[in-house]
Amino acid sequence: MNKLLAYFFFLLVGPIWGQSLSEPAVFQHYFKDDLRAARLYTDAGLGKYFWLAQQREPNLNYYGFDDYSLDHDGAFGSILLTPKHQPRLGIDLMGSHAGEFNGALRSRLDVDAMQVSLDVQGQYLNQIRDANGDGWQDQAQNQSFYLDNGWDFYSGRYHSNNNIQFLSLEQQDGQTAFLQGDTMAYGQELKLQQQQFSSHHLLGFRTKDLLLINLQYKDHMQQRNWGEREYEGEEVRLEVKARYEYHLKSELDIFRMQLDVVQNRFIERLDSQDFRRDERLLGGALGYDTYWGPKWQFITHMQLHYHNLAGPQFSPQLKLNYQIHKEVKSNFFAGRSWRFANPLTEYADLLRTGRSIAVDSDWQAEELYYYGFALDVSHWWNLYYGPFGAFLSQLQFRWRQQLAPQEMVANLDEDPYLLSFDYLEEGQRGLRNSLEVSGGINFSEPLLSFNFDYRHSRRWSYIADQRRELPLYSRHRLRLSARYICRFRNWPRNRPTSLFTIESILYLQSAQRLPTLGARGDAPERSPGFSRWDMELELPFNRWFSKSKFFKKTAFKLGVQQLLNRQQKTLIYGAEDPFSADFEGGYQWGSTVGRRFYLHFRYQLM
Repeated sequence: MNKLLAYFFFLLVGPIWGQSLSEPAVFQHYFKDDLRAARLYTDAGLGKYFWLAQQREPNLNYYGFDDYSLDHDGAFGSILLTPKHQPRLGIDLMGSHAGEFNGALRSRLDVDAMQVSLDVQGQYLNQIRDANGDGWQDQAQNQSFYLDNGWDFYSGRYHSNNNIQFLSLEQQDGQTAFLQGDTMAYGQELKLQQQQFSSHHLLGFRTKDLLLINLQYKDHMQQRNWGEREYEGEEVRLEVKARYEYHLKSELDIFRMQLDVVQNRFIERLDSQDFRRDERLLGGALGYDTYWGPKWQFITHMQLHYHNLAGPQFSPQLKLNYQIHKEVKSNFFAGRSWRFANPLTEYADLLRTGRSIAVDSDWQAEELYYYGFALDVSHWWNLYYGPFGAFLSQLQFRWRQQLAPQEMVANLDEDPYLLSFDYLEEGQRGLRNSLEVSGGINFSEPLLSFNFDYRHSRRWSYIADQRRELPLYSRHRLRLSARYICRFRNWPRNRPTSLFTIESILYLQSAQRLPTLGARGDAPERSPGFSRWDMELELPFNRWFSKSKFFKKTAFKLGVQQLLNRQQKTLIYGAEDPFSADFEGGYQWGSTVGRRFYLHFRYQLM
């Protein structure tokens, strides 16, 4: 057992535009605005490190096509955690001033050509007591359990990667009343359970052939309650993919063949409404990559599938890379994709309402055509010897436009007492424009970095036969971050030692269009802008007390979320009677969780 290795990094961060820990999902929900994926976030507490992300063929499609398409890994997606480095056996403990506590254990065992890992995480005692001061305890519990067991096997040119994951989560099992002393308590609850198995096998023949086989099975169950409204979602998905690659004589050109087989059963229930789909997909893809001289690369990926509900579907995807300079890269991309919408799952935040809900159950496949351009620039500067004299600068630019001849749209504007999910009529189409600019400067001395990430998007579609801007998204989003590592020189060892690390992240988002409430209430046409500021201080005890057997295995972090305590002011309309048709609780554009201080302790046992 002396080869037992482990580690767990508990302060997990979501996508680059998201925040870690307690933020409700307002930023993350709209980050991947082109893929209305089903995601799960815990709305409060330290435990928001689980999220269901639609990892679209991470091993079979590695050219980034799916960044712009609607291909997805089922309705609920895969359990995804931020990748973690794994030294020796360790534990993580984390708590906040709100009475929350989380714990985790991760281990890994290496035996010859096999590697086995185990990850166990638990969260409990997460409580926020009357955060809005209405006299009721808002959230009675927020607990979860997560198990991840994986094993890898290597033998010559054969590599097998297998993984079993189990997630059980329960949150918001409490009562929320909107008026002091109101006996009409409005309960909210979420229960989720998902188990999935994935197996990836890679086999190399000679030096030019490659065979990859992927198998994935997923079983998901989810229950949500908003007052008297009940929602259930179920999905059982089996997916088999195989790809063969052959490198031509030049060893630069690649020919690919792919086979796809998918069996999927998906069920959504809302009160007395029951929506069910049994899907079967069979097909494959052909692809060819070739270089034109030292600077041009042309990549093709042609998919042809037969779906029992959508019929034959052809999805070409093209990408052209051009090396403008050794430090300047560009690419042009275009393609088509399709999928089936799962409206109750993807728009779950809007179901906390007194509106009647209607869904067009005459299933139609959503279509998306996209094209765009990307540019990446990086340069290392050596201006002079001394502080701030050498640094790395980076800039990424991406523009894309998407056309949707068919899509399902949430209609909140036509009737203030009705939420309907409708398909587009003939001749109508949705349109999305997106501009993304990100970059940063990283100094070598001192260890200081500044980064930014700006997103601008516009979205239009047809609502009640009128072309309108879609509601509840921000046109402008900006993330600013700074990170500084303070070091001093350890003269006995003649090398620098870290004293502390401090990181600051500021999130800004512009106003969002709010659907009209009509006679139900008076809502502004656009929400206010919103901001969030988080800071974290890391104290590397393992560097301070390197001779101590205890401290050299520890790490300690202090942090504060929502430093400015910015919260959404108006969230609930019709709060005096949460069970009436005038009630509206789905308009969320900012955080409902205020300032929170937390501590994070990590100890490496082996």
